[in-house]
Amino acid sequence: MAVQSKLTARRNVADLDNRGIFRSSILMRALVVLGVLIGSIWAGWSPSPIILIVPVAIIATVLLIKRPQIGFVMLVIGSLVVPGGISTGTESRIHAGMIILIGLLALWILDGVVNRTLTIKAHPTTAPLIVFLIIAVLAFMTGQLDWFLKVDRASIFSQLGGLGLFFLSAAAFWLAAFRIRQVSWLQSVMWVFLVLGALWVFSQLVPSLGGQIASLYERNSSGATGSVFWVWLMALAFGQALLNKSLPTWIRVALIVLVVLSLYITLVITRDWTSGWLPAVVALGMIIWQAFPRYRYIMLVVMGVLMFSKVASSLESFVLTKDNDYSLLTRVAAWGTLWELIRINPILGFGPANYYFYTPLFNILG
Repeated sequence: MAVQSKLTARRNVADLDNRGIFRSSILMRALVVLGVLIGSIWAGWSPSPIILIVPVAIIATVLLIKRPQIGFVMLVIGSLVVPGGISTGTESRIHAGMIILIGLLALWILDGVVNRTLTIKAHPTTAPLIVFLIIAVLAFMTGQLDWFLKVDRASIFSQLGGLGLFFLSAAAFWLAAFRIRQVSWLQSVMWVFLVLGALWVFSQLVPSLGGQIASLYERNSSGATGSVFWVWLMALAFGQALLNKSLPTWIRVALIVLVVLSLYITLVITRDWTSGWLPAVVALGMIIWQAFPRYRYIMLVVMGVLMFSKVASSLESFVLTKDNDYSLLTRVAAWGTLWELIRINPILGFGPANYYFYTPLFNILG
């Protein structure tokens, strides 16, 4: 009886798996047919070279249904290497990375509804993230109030775009948590990012080829090759070189060279841009701090000695260039203006994008 019950249970599990595969197969075929029909109607109404994108989108959709993890590799590539985007009628655009993320989110929800697996698993990060999104919605609602007379608010599209960024960030977090089941996929995403990052570094150092390479990258979005890009590039490369003992020696050396070249670009070529190198240097320092816990006290002593030596004044003159001195002065002054706004509604603020329209009401540096 026990053996028979086990066999029955296994058959039931197999039947459930087969049902899930059958549902996914039907879903995939339905999406292909729907995509072909939509593409045919579109081509008949308004012939355009953009129609060539439709087959690519259909193939990508089919591929993502079978291997959703590939979407994260596509997300990195789309965010960095695909220039341009969809205009929103404001100063911001919807670039390829956001489009891919929205597509991955839609496929995840659709797959969960069809296979009845759409759940948010309990995790210490889940509740705080949900609370954060609720606060973002409440802030958006307060942004519709007239906090100041005779002052226009940001357009509703700008506010919805700002709110959408919060939700897309949460979606990216949950997608990675629930879709990436193997370390190998996480490694693939990281190495794709490092390779594309290395190409960007190369484009900044070789002027003859730099223009051709840089033209492929998304430069209109500050997140693509902005401050956070350098933080992730140097932190991941340095962390792998320092801590991943399984890597071949030549790869670890290449990663160290990548970090050095990145520091050269941010610390020498664009030294006035403190946001480019300071966060990355802090990240490198934290990696060293975590990697060598036995030497933390020694590091603290060395840092303390440097702070009270002539090196400190040299570092100050290195950091506070003419442009940085001006930037520091204006940022400190801007805090005074922001405080005038914060004290009016300190809990929820004015919603996404609205503060830009309110700051001119207050003086800055007289």
